[in-house]
Amino acid sequence: MTTTSAPAPAKGTAKKHGKATWLGILAMVLVLAVWVITTDITQFANPLKLPYPSNVARTAGNLGFDIFGHIWATSVRLYLGLIVGVVLGVACGLAMASNRYVEGLLDPFIELFRPVPALAFIPFFILWMGIGDPPKILLVAMGCFLTMVVSTLEAARNQPRDYVRAARTLGAKEPHIYRTVVLPGIFPSLFAGIRLSSALAFTLVVAAEFMGAQQGIGYMILVAQRTLDTSAMLYGIVLIAAMSFLTDWVIRKWGARAMKWTDRSAAA
Repeated sequence: MTTTSAPAPAKGTAKKHGKATWLGILAMVLVLAVWVITTDITQFANPLKLPYPSNVARTAGNLGFDIFGHIWATSVRLYLGLIVGVVLGVACGLAMASNRYVEGLLDPFIELFRPVPALAFIPFFILWMGIGDPPKILLVAMGCFLTMVVSTLEAARNQPRDYVRAARTLGAKEPHIYRTVVLPGIFPSLFAGIRLSSALAFTLVVAAEFMGAQQGIGYMILVAQRTLDTSAMLYGIVLIAAMSFLTDWVIRKWGARAMKWTDRSAAA
């Protein structure tokens, strides 16, 4: 009898999300307006310290389709490292959570390297593997791996043990339990770890391209810095921000589809 009133919270939630989205768009428009007014219109700002939008657009036009080579180089390093790091991190975290001997063996190494910034390993990776793509991919994978190991391990530890005991009581085997009970239960926490790993991956790949590369958005920014071409530097930053936003948007959409069974709208 009361099922007809169920959609009401969903409509209210959608309306709140819509208002929040428009508020964010308005804030961005205001910031862009201030940027244009203080630069191209009034020429109040120093173009060396705050590039003018017209100069950034001119830089983009001068680079033309060459920019896609830089985007491709950065994307390959970024997404390969992200995928490898996330997959291995989740697998290692699950192994540590399910077996105390595996945890005892790997935990000292995880805790030893986790506080160390991954950027500190760049010189060694370059010495070992040169300035090609492998050291950059390894750096991204390492940072994402450590993030996902901790996220997975903590999520598995916080999983209600009654679910696992109930599955065992019903005769489920360990692989089946992990596939149908543990993984769905910890996925919301894993999803948060994946988003954090994605943001970290962009930081690491740009830093790696600063240290040694012949192509990539980080390399483009570094070359622009050496010549004080702040318009090209800002153009590279905008590209990184756009790629990061698009990547996070895809992850959020995928997560929303994968977690339809959770009440994610309750926090809205």
